[in-house]
Amino acid sequence: MDLLERYSDALKVKMSNLVFFAEELESIPNPSRGKTIVAKRVLEFLDRIAPNDKADA
Repeated sequence: MDLLERYSDALKVKMSNLVFFAEELESIPNPSRGKTIVAKRVLEFLDRIAPNDKADA
C-alpha cells in the first residue's frame, strides 16, 4: 500500500483508481494485444517515475 500511496502522490491520482486499474488488468482473461502493450508501457512509466528510496518520496 505504501508503494501505491507514493504513486498516487506522484501522479496526483486517487489510490482507488490505481487499484481499479490493476484489478481490471487481472480480470481480463485474454487481454487484447493493444491493451497488453498499453498496460506494459504504463507500468514501465510508473517504474521510471517511482522514487528510488523513501528519502525521495
